[in-house]
Amino acid sequence: YHSSSSHPSMCARWLAAFHIRYPLLLLASPLPLLPTALLDGIDFEVEGDLAVWDAVFASRGGCESLAKAKAHGLVWTEGPVVMASEESGASATSDDGGGGDSRLLFSDTVGDAIYSLKLAEDGVSAEAVNGTTSGVPHLLVRRSGAEPEDEQGWRAEPGSNGLALASIPIFLSKERDGATEDGSTTTMTALLACQHGARRIGHVDISSGMTTGIVSHYQGRRLNGPNDLAVWYETDERGQNLTYVYFTDPVYAWLEKDRFEDLPYLDERVQGDGPGHCGVYRVQISGQMGSNGLLDLQGGEVELIATMSRPNGIGFDPYTGSLVVSECCQGQHNPDCRQGTSRWVVFQRDRHHSRIEGGSWQKQSVIEDQVAGSTGGCSDGFSFYEYHPEEEPRGGRQSVLLSSCAEGLCIVDIHGGRGVLARLRTVQDRCKISNVAIENGKAYLTGSCGVMALHLQRGHAENTEENTRDINGEL
Repeated sequence: YHSSSSHPSMCARWLAAFHIRYPLLLLASPLPLLPTALLDGIDFEVEGDLAVWDAVFASRGGCESLAKAKAHGLVWTEGPVVMASEESGASATSDDGGGGDSRLLFSDTVGDAIYSLKLAEDGVSAEAVNGTTSGVPHLLVRRSGAEPEDEQGWRAEPGSNGLALASIPIFLSKERDGATEDGSTTTMTALLACQHGARRIGHVDISSGMTTGIVSHYQGRRLNGPNDLAVWYETDERGQNLTYVYFTDPVYAWLEKDRFEDLPYLDERVQGDGPGHCGVYRVQISGQMGSNGLLDLQGGEVELIATMSRPNGIGFDPYTGSLVVSECCQGQHNPDCRQGTSRWVVFQRDRHHSRIEGGSWQKQSVIEDQVAGSTGGCSDGFSFYEYHPEEEPRGGRQSVLLSSCAEGLCIVDIHGGRGVLARLRTVQDRCKISNVAIENGKAYLTGSCGVMALHLQRGHAENTEENTRDINGEL
């Protein structure tokens, strides 16, 4: 493990941190175990294709703790997104972790907050504590899920979940002869959040910590509680730039503190108090500057892409344009999504449609693994990564998912039909991973132990907004 500021024993202590009852699915395919190291008495190993693992990651088993859950009162961290210094500098202060460094923003769904963690140029936490790389997360937003007062107290995960930065077209009005007319259009970056408590997609104003709703209903019925989101850009026939948010809406905002597991009552709440199903949606987002000087964002008509049992993570492959949605299967009551099943569904745009709309995305393939006797877990958040396989000629590349999975992190082949290629085991479920963000040559991981990072091999492509824009333009 090559890091000048971290030692493997830190990772083992990170893995042994706070344990929450929020398991990740054990993936099935029997893969050979490839021993790596014994860290502080805890097994830490990679299983599967070691050549693939080495082509993606710079070490086998080495990890950095950037913010420890137990030390900072974090419970279940989610929705990591890196905000570059130029995006955050205008509204950031020294108190909220801003300034000249880029920042990792993340939610705590149970703790009901959004945090900011400074990152140095090399992606390591910029605020070292006691000579380690474990940093201090700054509280950015309290009550990040905006749960109504009359609902407080019963919900297990009232906070925000998935976060995303989006470039939003902003319409500027102008005064002429005492009347307000439409003016020019500019583009501004906004932080969007899935809010369990308010059961909506919301806009987070970083400077004030305020959140406002954008999307909360589908065909007149309130959403269950959006879980994760991804941004897609289009251009209409007039050449206008459009911003769409794709999001999942599963059952987890209905989880109760006293029944914190996947049981039939969740589906009953979906039918009785939600839209009647769990779904994958998309909605156009635009905005204008409000009279108070803050962004006022609006959502258009919400379009249904697909219904699924437990849709969870969502993202666009920046190299193929495919839409991928993970499905989190827990419990035994749902015959289509039982404990031990891990599933990633790939959607492709139907080229016969003249324009992209909800119905133009068609299911292309399903990657599924089964684990007999699984005791818990599911496929949750993920990011795309492009690496250079050793067997490929110079310049050959392959796109894979780096996804939360059973006992840690999985490398998943979603296009070649090979499924789970390799898995990093984080030891007896002591640390459960919820989501992955890729930036600064690292994979940032959230979950029950706070925030950690794994070094990626140098010189490989990352999933960037520019890549996504290029693919969208081609489509």
